[in-house]
Amino acid sequence: MLHVTSAPKAVPEGAARKAILRNALQMTEQAAPVEGVEGIEQLAREFDSWRDAADWHRRARLAAQVIEKRGCGGGLFRGLYARFLEKELPELAPLCLEAADAWTGFAEKLDVKGIAACAAAERALWSRALELCE
Repeated sequence: MLHVTSAPKAVPEGAARKAILRNALQMTEQAAPVEGVEGIEQLAREFDSWRDAADWHRRARLAAQVIEKRGCGGGLFRGLYARFLEKELPELAPLCLEAADAWTGFAEKLDVKGIAACAAAERALWSRALELCE
């Protein structure tokens, strides 16, 4: 069990906005070509080829679990992040919820339209975050 032995008494002014900006930069400008928003957009372009794999059904089951429960968190994580945004930058919360819904929809159907919706929602969220935080 983790025991916290010390914690800051207060969050420094502007820390949340700086953290959101750092996330936005990592998802857009600082991401490697196969990461962040560009990586999601690349996946959308390539996704149809995934169905050609002999073990597509196994991969699809595992992909849905990773998207929504295990890995990037999909809708689950983005729903939690939207709650944080409601307190810190409320204008971003609806965009984050749109991304959450897109990821949950993609996990349910695993189709090109779904991942394209994820890419568009992520692009809108992080582009707006950059505008608000820079």
